[in-house]
Amino acid sequence: MANEDVNAAGSVAVQIRNANPRVAFVGFDSAWADNPRAPGAICSISRVSEKWVSFNPPVPVSFDQAAEFIQPLAKEHSVIIVAIDQPTVVPNPMGARPVDRVADAVIAWLGGGVQPANRSRAGMFDDGAPIWRFLTRINGIQNPERARSAPQWSSALCASRPASRK
Repeated sequence: MANEDVNAAGSVAVQIRNANPRVAFVGFDSAWADNPRAPGAICSISRVSEKWVSFNPPVPVSFDQAAEFIQPLAKEHSVIIVAIDQPTVVPNPMGARPVDRVADAVIAWLGGGVQPANRSRAGMFDDGAPIWRFLTRINGIQNPERARSAPQWSSALCASRPASRK
């Protein structure tokens, strides 16, 4: 993460703390591909000022259902932070991203591995993959500085983890 991104994230945290808005934290385990037999899951928790006010327990969802879960939160919340378990920045047409290589080195030390994310992975990261449609539907902004000054509701995205190889 670049220094300006770290500073922007800090600025968002200060703004949230000072303004006491209603904030929704959403967790979406996307299951990466839109397979109806192996759906993802989504849940959320809301906070106003220093008090947790609501919790929506995990429910199985597709990407479209996840977007439908998030969109109504905009009517009740001034900030929505979405944490998703898959890469959302995949510029490389083939091979692995630098972050995949770094994470693989660490995870390999623990006995695991990382799947590389690239645009040639049909249904996962190609142009028609459900992740891109999902990000568009929720107005996902991956830059915290831009997210806090968006003219209409948007979702700030948390950094995603690399894919684990099982």
